[in-house]
This record gives sequence, structure tokens and C-alpha cells, in this order.
Amino acid sequence: MGLYFALGFIAFNLVVLVEEVLSQTSSATTWQQVPIRTKAQETKNLPGGEGYQQIYNMAYAPSNPNTIYFVVDTSQVWKSTDSGDTWQMKHNGFLASGGYSLAVDPNDENIVLVYGNRMSSADLSGSAKGIYRTTNGGNTWSLVRSAAIGHSPGSGRGGTNIAFVDSSNVYAGSQGEGLLKSTNGGITWSSVNLGAINGDYIYDVKIHPDDSSVMFVTSFTDNKVYKITASGSSITQIGAGLSQRPRSMAISGNDNGNPNDDIIYAAVGTYGVYKSTNSGTNFSASNNGLSSPIKEGAKAMYITVSPADPTYLYVNFDKAIYYYSHNSGANWYTPTSMDEQNVDGWVSGSLSGDSASWGNWWGGPVVAHPSNKNIALTMGGHDDVRKTLDGGINWRYSNSGYSAARTADRASSSSIIPFRWDISDPSRMAIFYPDAGPFFSTNGGTTFKALKIPWYLGAKTTLAGDIEPVSGSQVIVTAVGDWYRQKIAVTRNADVASPSWTFVETGAGKYYPFIAFNPQNTNIIYAGEYKSNDKGYTWSLLSRRVVAMYKGNGNIVYATQTSGSYTIIYKSNDGGINWTSPYPQIPATSDVGQITVSPNNPDKLYVAVSSRGIYIINGSNLSLKNDANGLSKDRFNQISTLYVTVDPNNPNVLYAGAWVFHLGNSNGIFRSTDDGNTWTNITGNLGPEFNVWSLVVNPHDSYIYVGSHAGTWKLPPPGTSNTDAIAPSGSLSINNGAASTSSSNVNLNLSATDNVGVTAYYVANSSTPPQANSSGWVGVSSSTSFSKA
Repeated sequence: MGLYFALGFIAFNLVVLVEEVLSQTSSATTWQQVPIRTKAQETKNLPGGEGYQQIYNMAYAPSNPNTIYFVVDTSQVWKSTDSGDTWQMKHNGFLASGGYSLAVDPNDENIVLVYGNRMSSADLSGSAKGIYRTTNGGNTWSLVRSAAIGHSPGSGRGGTNIAFVDSSNVYAGSQGEGLLKSTNGGITWSSVNLGAINGDYIYDVKIHPDDSSVMFVTSFTDNKVYKITASGSSITQIGAGLSQRPRSMAISGNDNGNPNDDIIYAAVGTYGVYKSTNSGTNFSASNNGLSSPIKEGAKAMYITVSPADPTYLYVNFDKAIYYYSHNSGANWYTPTSMDEQNVDGWVSGSLSGDSASWGNWWGGPVVAHPSNKNIALTMGGHDDVRKTLDGGINWRYSNSGYSAARTADRASSSSIIPFRWDISDPSRMAIFYPDAGPFFSTNGGTTFKALKIPWYLGAKTTLAGDIEPVSGSQVIVTAVGDWYRQKIAVTRNADVASPSWTFVETGAGKYYPFIAFNPQNTNIIYAGEYKSNDKGYTWSLLSRRVVAMYKGNGNIVYATQTSGSYTIIYKSNDGGINWTSPYPQIPATSDVGQITVSPNNPDKLYVAVSSRGIYIINGSNLSLKNDANGLSKDRFNQISTLYVTVDPNNPNVLYAGAWVFHLGNSNGIFRSTDDGNTWTNITGNLGPEFNVWSLVVNPHDSYIYVGSHAGTWKLPPPGTSNTDAIAPSGSLSINNGAASTSSSNVNLNLSATDNVGVTAYYVANSSTPPQANSSGWVGVSSSTSFSKA
């Protein structure tokens, strides 16, 4: 970091002591995670992480129980190296959107296999479904077998369809290819010829813990359970007594040399738990203590036996119901607690309000520690990780780092703005999550609180919103409901512990991807095709749906309409009363994404078109920026830019985000520093592949915020770096003697980004700290001094 001084000659003695701090400076494209961290989590000294995407499978590394992996339906693989206390994203080279099953090599914690899939269960040419393999602990992944996935969102909770026999031999169930086998640790695969299941959808694959030549599989195709022996050479149907196909099975070996008298447990949907004492030949119900969830119609989804003690079992139902047994399933008990409370609230429950958070509605996987019977992990009420240290009696939040709540969604021809800041106070910000509802921070994102829109209103579908642009205002407006059936919601006391909300019924099927206050007249609010002139108390219908607004004059708004193969952009100078179409038409319709207005020119618009690039409208001129300008094509040979935004403090700086639907991930984030003429990929540590769901620039510090399938991330503006200060290394004294000059200012000419990591001391008459603006630390009066900056 360079430190430069321009000391104006002054008419008195001034001693300036400048202490430069060593700093650890990361790359200019190192994105910083912005998890939802609540005050209760801060009080417990937790870094925070909200989850909010569904974990489908988890696995300990048998050779090192400190290492654990899990796979998510929408955000690939996450890893812990501290026994599940914290998690890191591991997605480099993982081309699919997410996955549904994983297994770790029994002898090498760095070799992992994952079945990857898109969010959709339907097949699609060019998608990245199949088996992925890593040999370096998830740092990079390779697709080693293109194959239909063994789980799909509609059918697949419970089973695990990849299983290691040893480091060389691995089996995997497929969707339509029967059972697959690898003899080289998952590098290459071939189909196993077993007539009864050839071509089947194999749902669950389990290796016998005492005899690796024996395995058990469940066929989704014919709803039957099979026992396979002689290392895949012979197959027999088993499972007499089962009321329906098991969702998952768990084998409890007794290591007596007889693979025919072992206990097998099965989670059998609405019938609860079944147990076999003869290696699966016959089953009978084992539901003592489970009458309540069975009566409710809950489905037993995941069942797990502790490898450390086969008498310790766990079963998870949907409808947020968890049970444990310490006597081989003879009795089942519900946990005493799934959360803990401190002076600032419930540690996990504070992620949605202020009450204890119980289980995940869908039922989540349970993974038991390889050598400690009391330790296990599961998925909790916010799709977050929970850990038990007492065999399932109590579960606690163990989710720090796993941040997956995404902001915004694909919206046609609209500027979705899910991040908002108080216009005069950068410490106050709101985030609107479709998966979790609105959250509010009063300390710059250090901690957040849920704004507690009642869940029965479907509040987790908040796509956009705004804070009234008045200093300290308590008014926040958003829209809640189903994804495309929403109602406007307004709170006028956002800072209180439990904000109150009023709701405006504006008709069925309404959708509000753009919501904004008029900056010059904050009584005016735009919400899609509705407008309020009285700060949200009453609303009127406009003739067109507002999709963007010029912040320099909030009466200037924009709308779109498709015509043939073109999109027409309309402009209103009177708040949506009258409309004109003064701009060139965009030669696209369904591919038109975000529309952003220049901060200093109401007739300069940037339009993201996912199949083309970024169109720039400047009055009557229309230009297209695409791969010839640096917006490179992704692996699908597409320009997938769906989002575009501009820095309000520097109109020459633009950001574009790429997004593809159900195929996997596109190529991330691009930045232009010359008004969109040329672009550079800045995906950095989030890439190389990364789907963007929203882009917003913080108006206070010009940080760019990206909403994604892997949570929220931020990056400082160009020419800056992420810096964390450490201990000072020394100091420099400058003594400026008396001199004759007309200047009375002392300027510290640091770059605009050197304001982090430099501590300045002035010895004079007061202790007012220095201030920074976009040019650096400037304008220090000769009569002013200050202590630590």
C-alpha cells in the first residue's frame, strides 16, 4: 500500500505522526461473503450462515472425522474441516446446479464422488448431470460419468445412491441405467448386468458393513428391494413385510461372519420405521414411540445407524419431525430441543423470528460420526446444519459459513433491487430474500434481524423492496406471497423488535419485481403497475408496469412491452401518467433481463439480454456489447448476461451477471470501467462458473453486491482491495517547521481505498478523526488534529 503526503506550508509548528499498518491484502477479485448473521449468533461468537437451500446428502470422511461434506440441490458441495462447526463452498469445476448424493473414499478424505443434477428432474441435452469426482478435497471437480441422476426433487429424499466398497470399487445407482460400477475409484464406470434391475431407476445403494461382497439396493422403477451378492454377480428380491418402497435403508452389522442375520432398518414413508433381523429377508414395523408422526401422515425419509454403536439410530420425517433411539429401534424419542437461546434470542430461530427453530419441513439427512456414538449432523429448520453431542437428545446450530439464501429471481425486463441502504446512513440496510423474507441490519451487515412478515402470508417470496430515502426512516415497502401471486407489504416501524405490517390486496396474479420510492418525493412509491402517493397507505393502478426509475428525478420511470420479436421501452416524465416510446427497440423479447438507468442521464439505459449481451441506449442510439467486447460466452456457447447495474458514484463502472436456467452455472460476473465499451470477468474466487441472481451497488462505498445460489457476496470497487488490518509495524514522524504560506490545510493524499489499514495520528489541538471521500483522506484543517483514525 502506497503512502503519500502532500504537506501544505503552514504558519505554525505541526508534528504529524503517521503510522502505517501492515495489511493482508487479497486479490481485487476476492469476493467477501455476507451471511445472514443474527445478534443471537454474534453473542455466541458465531460467524453466521443461514443455509436456506436444501441439503440432500451428508457424509463424514471415514479416515478423518473432522472432514465432512454435504451436497445441496442448488449450490453444489460444501465442506467442513472442523467437524462441522464451519463450512466452505467447494464448487470449482462442478458444472451442475446442485446434487443429490455423495460418498467419500474410505481411506482418503480428499477423494469424493457426487451425483450432480440440475434443479429440474427432466432430461435436457447439454446439461451437466452425472457423477463428479474430486481428488483434492473439493478444490476442483471433474465430470467422470455423464448419467441421469439417481434422485430427483419430486421423488428423491432419503436414499444414497453412491457407495464405496473400498478405494477401488464403487457402486452407483442411476436413473434408467440400473446399477453402475467402477473398479478404479470412480474414474470410469460400466453397467452391472443384473437382469432384475437392468435399466431401472436405482434409488438407494448400501454396502454391507461386515461383508463388502454384499449390497442392498432399492429400485424406484418396480418399488422393490434387492440383495446383491458375490460382488455384483447375483441378485435376489427381499423385503417381505414392507408396506411400500423404503425411502432409505441402514444396515447394522454384527461382525459375526454371517451376513444373513444382520439388522436392516428402513424408513418407509407414512408407515414409519421397519426392521429386519435376517438381513432384509423379512421386515416388521418398529414404531414404538412414532405413533404421532404416523397418525399425522408424515413420511419417514432418512434413517441412520451410528457406526460407533449400532444401538444408536436416527430417523427424520418430513413435516419437521425428528426422532432418535438408543436401543436399536425398540423405542423412539423426540429430541428435547433443536435450538438454544441466549440473551439476544434463539440462535437458529432468530433467522426467521424469535422462537425456537425445530426441524426441516422436508426432512433432512442424518450422518453419524464414524467413531463417536453421541455425535451426528442433520439439516435443521432453515435448511441449516445442526449437530448433536448427546446422541440426538439435543441439536444445535452448526452452520457457520453455509450461506445459501439467494436474492431475486429471473424477471423479464425489470430492474430487481433486493439490496437497499438508508440514503444517509450506510449502517442501515435491508435484504429481500425469496427463500427467507426480508432482513434488516443497523450495523452495516455485521448482524441482521428478520423483519418477521408472518409466514402464513408466504413471506419468503420477497423479491424486491425499498427503504424510504429519508434519514433514519422506519418505512420499508416490499411484496410478499407466492412467486407470482403477491401483495404489497409496508412496515412503518422497521427498527423495533417485532415490526408491524400492513398489506395491500392488489388483485390475483400480481408480481412486483421492481419497488422503489421517488427520491425527491418520498410520498410516492412505485410497485410494479401500482403507485402510491401517500407513502403506501393507498395505491392506484398505472397503465403500465414500472420496471425502472431515474434516481435523479423520480418522476421519470420506464416500462416495457413486447411487439413481435422486439421489446419496446416506454418512458414517462410524470410518474407513470403519460408514456412515450422515444428509444430504439431491443431486438429480443423473452431474453430481456434487467434494465438499468444511468445515474446522470435519464436517456441512457443499459439492457441485459441473456442471448445477446448488453445493449446500451443513449438517446436515439443503440449499441450492443457482447463477446467481442469481453462478455465471453459460457460453456453452453451462450452469452448469458441477464443482469446489469451501474455504480451511482461512477457512471463509467458497470457490472453484468450471467445466469442460465436448469443447465448448471454460467460464467459469473463481468465489470466494465469504460461505460460498457469493454468488459472483464471478475468472478474471481466465486468461479470460474457461477450463476448470478442479482447485482446491486452500495451507494455509500461503491461495493458491488451479488445475490446467488450460494448466498450474498460483495466486492470493493475497481482499484481497491479487500484489506484486513493487523498489528502496526512502525511509524514515521514528520516535523514541519514554521513557514510562510497562504495554505492552511494538510492533505493526506492516499488513494480512495487506502482508508483501510492506515492509522494516522496528528498532534495539535483536538481529537477529531480524519474523514475520507472518494479521493482519499483529505481536507484536514491546520487547527484540527485527531487521535487514532
